[in-house]
Amino acid sequence: MTRENTPAQPTPCVYLFDEQTHNAFLALCGDYNPIHADAGYCARIMTGKIIVHGMHIVLAAAEAWSTTHQEQPTRIKCKFILPISIGDEARLLEEKTGEHRWNIQVLVDDKTCATIMIAAGNVLPDKPKTGQSADILLIDNNPPAGDAGHLPLDLDPHEQCGKHFRLRVRNDAGSKLFPELNKRIGITATHAIATCSYFVGMVCPGLYSLCTALDITLDEKNRDQDALDFHVENFDDRFRIFNIHLDGAITGKLTACRRKED
Repeated sequence: MTRENTPAQPTPCVYLFDEQTHNAFLALCGDYNPIHADAGYCARIMTGKIIVHGMHIVLAAAEAWSTTHQEQPTRIKCKFILPISIGDEARLLEEKTGEHRWNIQVLVDDKTCATIMIAAGNVLPDKPKTGQSADILLIDNNPPAGDAGHLPLDLDPHEQCGKHFRLRVRNDAGSKLFPELNKRIGITATHAIATCSYFVGMVCPGLYSLCTALDITLDEKNRDQDALDFHVENFDDRFRIFNIHLDGAITGKLTACRRKED
């Protein structure tokens, strides 16, 4: 990760999504959806190359932000616009938009691929009410690497609506990839964000998935929680979008698209 020596304000940060960092993030999140792990599969879809995880983009931007700011993030909001592929060099353009708020544009070849808002201080939105469920499905999100039997789910979208899932969050992962961010939010929160990738890519929507947006809050009181609950609220047939609430090590919501079958 480098910063360009130009007089422009703000100075853009450059981040290379190379194969080494991609493989490290694969191991961190466990999301081996074929769009992130199968070059032959990817040759037929989207960019023709392996796609970088959306949560990798979020965490890379937050890591870059953390290298120049001492504040502790309390909210991260992201909208994914265009996919980024392995080998792409992204420019991260940061702009301060308020006393405790920054916007980051992630660009590849001058095209905006994601927009990220980072806020610090007392700016937390209301915690989402996910409701209680007597039937929480426990998901093993730490299978052996390369386990051929561990494949993304491919279920009817309406079968997943209303369900609650619980995934484990580790406090010993991600320290090498995002060291500065870990100092701000803790390793557990960093891994919880990465865990969102596992849920979208391997569970819901699963096989034919794309994460479209994320809006989370980061509270020090939740740092010691070792689980993250996902409540699949609904599926919008018109736009093929799942609305999913998060509660645990981080709180908030994410949206994910069930893309057309290949």
